[in-house]
Amino acid sequence: MKRLLLFNLALLLWLWYQPIMCHAEEQEKILVYTSDSFETITVEEFDMISQIIMAEAEGEDWEAQWYIACVILNRVESDLFPDSIEEVIFQEKQFSCVWNGRYDRVIPNDSCMEALQYALDTERIPNDVYYFTSNGYLDNTEPYMQVDDMYFSRQKEGQK
Repeated sequence: MKRLLLFNLALLLWLWYQPIMCHAEEQEKILVYTSDSFETITVEEFDMISQIIMAEAEGEDWEAQWYIACVILNRVESDLFPDSIEEVIFQEKQFSCVWNGRYDRVIPNDSCMEALQYALDTERIPNDVYYFTSNGYLDNTEPYMQVDDMYFSRQKEGQK
């Protein structure tokens, strides 16, 4: 009798817990971030961008992190780069933190996520600012602005 009671109790707990887990998994798949300038991004895409911001600008202030978020979004919306967030981030020879492994080792902090959310919700830098480095402006680009130790550049006219 005791075993039957324990079994029934365990079964009831399992049945109660199971729908909660299924509902949470469904929400994770459908949750998106929207903005006026960018249609939607999934939680996974939000996490990818936050992670690359952290990997590229962990020691930089919030403004530099916001600029990096804008550069990623600008690239996705440009005909010069791949069309998805994942393809932009993992495009060959674009972000040193991806090929040197730093991207896989960092965990985004609140500042990175807030910078991305701000880029999605409010204003962004000009949509032709596609590049950044910490080593000065890139050759064959038009300097746009330096923020802390990061240099942001535009595509030069007539170059692809």
